[in-house]
Parts: sequence; C-alpha cells; structure tokens
Amino acid sequence: MLRRRWPLIRRHLKYLALAAGALLLQAVVLQELPVFGVTLSVLPVAAVAIAMREGPVSAGLWGYGVGWLCDAVVPHSAAYHAIALLILCAAIAWVCREALKLSLPLAVLMSLGTLVLVQFFYFILFFIIPARAPFSAMPQMVLLTALLSAPLAVVAYPLTK
Repeated sequence: MLRRRWPLIRRHLKYLALAAGALLLQAVVLQELPVFGVTLSVLPVAAVAIAMREGPVSAGLWGYGVGWLCDAVVPHSAAYHAIALLILCAAIAWVCREALKLSLPLAVLMSLGTLVLVQFFYFILFFIIPARAPFSAMPQMVLLTALLSAPLAVVAYPLTK
C-alpha cells in the first residue's frame, strides 16, 4: 500500500519542503530586507509553482495552506491571503490542466499575474478602504512588488518537479 502511494507522498513532502523554505525565506530575509522600498513576496510564488503541478482541488488546498503561512508573516492581513490563494491556485491549476503547456516562462507569468491580483486587492482592502495610504501609492506597492517577486518563480517552479 505504501509502495503504491510513495510517489504521491514524496511529491507532497517536496511541496511541504518548498513551502517551509519559502516561509523561512519570507520571514527571516525578505521581511527585513526591502528592495526599492517594497517587501518581496515569495510565498504566493511557491503556491503558484505547486498549483501548476496539481489538480484544482489539491492546488486550492495547497494555496489555502500557503496563504495561511503568508497571513502569519504579513501584518494586518486577517486570512486574506488564505482565501485569495485558495481561489487563485484552484483557477491556475484548472487553466494549466485544461489549456496550457507547463513551462518556466508560464510559471513566471502566472506568478506575476497572481502577485498583481493579490497585491492589488490587498492594497484596496487594507490601505485604501481604511484610508491608511493614498491611491497614488498603489503603483509602487502593487506593480513593483509583483515585478520584483515574480522572477523568484525561476527558483520555485523547478523545485516542484
């Protein structure tokens, strides 16, 4: 029984190691080292890399789990990343399964799109609505964070093979 399930177990252990490594990188290094005034975000990139390899249900669950890790690191997020990554990772897995051929450039583009969406709605919900930041700060926070974080998929995506 275990011998038959070993490839599945090994794959998910690899994903767990990727998520744990991304959490350590995010919490220890990237939170303390802003680049051009923004904090890079590696956890959503790891979630996208996992989602591209899995089916929609498994990808959604991994997105949800990695989202909770992201919520633990990012201040004032209140389960936002868990819900956002649940939806986005399930959608990414479905699109990759139905229509697209997996590749490294696609992983970077999917990471970029996911980061733009996650950061955009995060900015709206936690900065614009409570009036903690002006709307003019959005390009720096959303686009710069996404553009600088998406190339991390070059490292994360091959680790999911």
